[in-house]
Amino acid sequence: MIKYEMKVEIADNEKVRNLIEESYLNSNGKLTKGGKIIFEKGGEEFEELKNLNKNTIKISNQELILGTLRCIVEERDDSITIKPISLYCVDADGKYSFY
Repeated sequence: MIKYEMKVEIADNEKVRNLIEESYLNSNGKLTKGGKIIFEKGGEEFEELKNLNKNTIKISNQELILGTLRCIVEERDDSITIKPISLYCVDADGKYSFY
């Protein structure tokens, strides 16, 4: 049982918006495969997510997300990929909420 999930603020609105659109908005709010964010080695997010392979995290974005979006981390030698695992997305007053 997970007792704690790391929370990460992703300030890049374009990356977060693309993740949401690719993962949820093309299927009426239900999670589909395909959406992901890739962080290259050397970036701030890469260092923050390093050594979290196969763990879940919660991402937030003050402008787009109401609450958090649960994701899974996949680490490779030169990049880290996060993929959403929250099953549903709803538009809540101009922001997205996930459950």
